Amino acid sequence: MSSWPVPKYTLEEYLAIDEASDVRNEYLSGYIVAMAGNSPEHARIVNNLGYRLNLAFEDKPCEPWFGDTRVVANQTGYVYPNISITCNEPEFLPTNPKTLTNPLVIIEVLSESTQKIDRLEKFLKYQELNSLEHYVLVSQDQPLVEVYTRQPKGHWDYLPLRSLDAVMELPAIDFTLPLSLIYRRIEFPVTLEMSE
Repeated sequence: MSSWPVPKYTLEEYLAIDEASDVRNEYLSGYIVAMAGNSPEHARIVNNLGYRLNLAFEDKPCEPWFGDTRVVANQTGYVYPNISITCNEPEFLPTNPKTLTNPLVIIEVLSESTQKIDRLEKFLKYQELNSLEHYVLVSQDQPLVEVYTRQPKGHWDYLPLRSLDAVMELPAIDFTLPLSLIYRRIEFPVTLEMSE
């Protein structure tokens, strides 16, 4: 059984398609990926994070940008992270919609359909952003927050946080948040342990 080939697009073609589209489309290495709808858990996690970020930044120059703000990771990566954060004046390419070029932090809430792309292809592209200091992956089906932090020599440290009592720390934006607040009103599936 054969499948139809997936077409590749130039950046100019992608920008024209995304500008005319009613849905958000991401551009990854020549391929266009339409953004899927989000679950209620996904929306709650983004809202929880957004609320706490807005409170923390009330008297600071930092600013969170949400899922409708496109970010350019390099010329082959135009994406819509769940949350991007800037602490200097935001810089945008004059595209329609405008495209952010200098996020300091990017946060992605994982879903089954996007997890592989968020962990691999997007992270490789995000690493090319000179401004980026933290990349955060938030699971929605278990208490798990993974924080990648850029080190002075360019490599990335990895810290998984697996408990609701743990605290996420993002020193680049002077921000800390307990996982219990990230996952406020989230009910995780009950796992049954096999008895011996």
